[in-house]
Amino acid sequence: AERDIYYLVLDGFGRADILRSYYDLDITAFLDFLTANGFQVPPAARSNYSQTFLSLASTLNLTYLDDLASVTGETTRDRRPLDHMIDQNALMKAAKATGYRVFAVGSDYAATRTIDIADVCICEHRGLAELEHEALISTPLAPFALARWTYDAHRTKVLETLDAVEGLALAPG
Repeated sequence: AERDIYYLVLDGFGRADILRSYYDLDITAFLDFLTANGFQVPPAARSNYSQTFLSLASTLNLTYLDDLASVTGETTRDRRPLDHMIDQNALMKAAKATGYRVFAVGSDYAATRTIDIADVCICEHRGLAELEHEALISTPLAPFALARWTYDAHRTKVLETLDAVEGLALAPG
């Protein structure tokens, strides 16, 4: 029987030497486990784009962003077209067109706070939005336990996300 092949691209972090040199973290055992279980981990993978917004828009639409750049200009700071590309992405449209129900779990990152095309979006917002956080740290309130409050909100969001994914895995479709 033909074996399914899974690709895991870790944007350079697939290289255990990078994590070891920067963070003193050895993930060799994790990479060996993935390889032993059918994943192919390219040893020196790199993202096509250096910003998450750009990478998500490109990846979820299975395309490069050259056409978008030719319309908006390469130096634009307007992320609305990228937001639209992520919210209405081709990958989820294709999945829905073939009969799948699409579930998304939103994050507190602006690009993925919600995914409009999803049939179900677990998109409960926690903590401060990026703009709110930046505004607050530029005030006299910055020294007061904001980091702990935002950390707790992020931790809660991560735990809720893991619970949601576990539940969604059992959902039909």
